[in-house]
Amino acid sequence: MLAISQPSSPLKSTQIHTEQQWDLTCRNNTREAISDICFLGMPELLDLAGDPKSGNGFDLFIRGIIYDPEDCEKEEMVHLDITRDAIPTENVPIYISVDIGSLIWKTHHLHLKASINIHMAPYIQPKPPINTHNRTYVNLIKPQTDIHSILHIHFGHLQGGINVWIAFPRMTHKQQDSPYFATQIPLLVQDHWFAFILIPAIKKIYGRGSKEYVNHSPQEYNARAAGKTETRLVDQIKLQELQDQIDTIIHEDEDEDLHIFGSFFFIMDIRGIKLTNKDRDHLGNAPFEVLADVIPALDFHYMFKPENGECVIDLGISAGSEADQPMVGLWNLTKVDASFAQAGTNTPYLFNVGTLADYGAVSAEYPIDCASVLQMRYHMAYNLIFEIVHGNIQFPENSDAYAANSTFHAHINQIVNLYRDAKQSSYGVRDEL
Repeated sequence: MLAISQPSSPLKSTQIHTEQQWDLTCRNNTREAISDICFLGMPELLDLAGDPKSGNGFDLFIRGIIYDPEDCEKEEMVHLDITRDAIPTENVPIYISVDIGSLIWKTHHLHLKASINIHMAPYIQPKPPINTHNRTYVNLIKPQTDIHSILHIHFGHLQGGINVWIAFPRMTHKQQDSPYFATQIPLLVQDHWFAFILIPAIKKIYGRGSKEYVNHSPQEYNARAAGKTETRLVDQIKLQELQDQIDTIIHEDEDEDLHIFGSFFFIMDIRGIKLTNKDRDHLGNAPFEVLADVIPALDFHYMFKPENGECVIDLGISAGSEADQPMVGLWNLTKVDASFAQAGTNTPYLFNVGTLADYGAVSAEYPIDCASVLQMRYHMAYNLIFEIVHGNIQFPENSDAYAANSTFHAHINQIVNLYRDAKQSSYGVRDEL
């Protein structure tokens, strides 16, 4: 302790002693008896809370205080130690499964094994197709540019939830008076893309018997779409001709009005496919073999060659209990954080489970110079109890919570019911690379 100031009329009884009178060295082999903290496990905490109407839950869960039953004026701070109820993993059968959760392929030349539906009307949505950072980058300038910062619109889609976007790197710019990149292509610019490039290219690849179905103006396509999707089917052979026609139209533009669409590339985005290749041993020995069987429209042999673009795959490893008793697995943040540090990731983000101090999820990116060597861009470890509320939870508004009205109670009861139903199931942990 350091004396930094003294009152104008100091009293000896209230003055801070000088630094030399304090022993600041660590005391080895000493133990302090803690008498005002109560260590509890999860069942013990719930038993002490008792009836929800008793009011004990408020002191336990909100204030973190427990009263001595023999002395009501004596209170102790509650320390929740969930390891008191932990079961060693060596005593529990654990099943480990591997799957591919998502796939992103960036390429200058789109190559498929099946037909694709090409969008013929502008993209009119409040957010761009890729509106969040998906940990994929392209080499525009140094440092690399993340993919969602490059202006893009829809190009086509295939069966099975496979979307293909087209990106225009020459349009990349930051918003006026803002440090953020522009992410939406104005409708007027989209009209130029459809009217002068895509629609003329579609007309050239279709045969004479199909002219009545493709010989429309942009206004006709927009009217036919009526706010919905308007597409034209193009097979895998005609798709190569379509790309060649688009390149020719852009390069032969004498006024150079269409050069802003040059250097375009495609982004194939497939999400939520883990269940298509998980536990499919009857189809193959590895997720890559199974994926090629369940998504036959993609030419994985072509996609995995570096000269044909960059394919980023989300590889997931799940570990779950197979015990008869329902169990929940949680990542220990201290140990997982140390593992991430050993792997050389950037500073990770921690996501605690509820108010637990040392349990939850961890996510981190790898430095760009290391990612190209390790062939890993991103790493995340999270708990599968997240699946209970994934896409289902609705938090009440602050105004409803303050008023404790019926809307607030309806939201809370919904969450309570979700967890009550989930008590009969086991939830493991997941590691994604």
